[in-house]
Amino acid sequence: MTKVFFKLFLLYVCCNSPIVAQQVAIENAKWLEGIWVNETSQGSIYENWSKVDGQQLVGKSYMIKDKDTVILETIRLVQHGDQVFYEPTIKTQNKGRAVRFNCTTLSPEKMTFENKKHDFPQYITYIKINTDSIVAEISGEVNNQMKKRSFPMRRVDE
Repeated sequence: MTKVFFKLFLLYVCCNSPIVAQQVAIENAKWLEGIWVNETSQGSIYENWSKVDGQQLVGKSYMIKDKDTVILETIRLVQHGDQVFYEPTIKTQNKGRAVRFNCTTLSPEKMTFENKKHDFPQYITYIKINTDSIVAEISGEVNNQMKKRSFPMRRVDE
């Protein structure tokens, strides 16, 4: 009886360990890895995501117009403790510093991040449609009106 109790106790401790919880949280974002493209009339917008380690993914958003590549932003999806953050950096905004968005939803199908103090967007959402299709959305309030832009993306073969 004591051995059974001890095994159950160890199982409980392992399953409720912060380390296990941390690994599970960031692992829910692994479907974002890869290269994604959104075709527009102004050119193709790409997001390229790769896993750095068990605690973060890094992304780069860029546009190819004609033969020029223009970096739009760099992004870190990082976990600190049990919190996950989306941190985009745009060189021409916020003095080139990252803006932090807190994760409010992180599942194998959807990620939502918010920063209600940011001008626009206040919300950033990624929705997995299937393994080769996602929708990125930015939304928030502008002049007391809710605005939303959607960017349907398809996976690009590497």
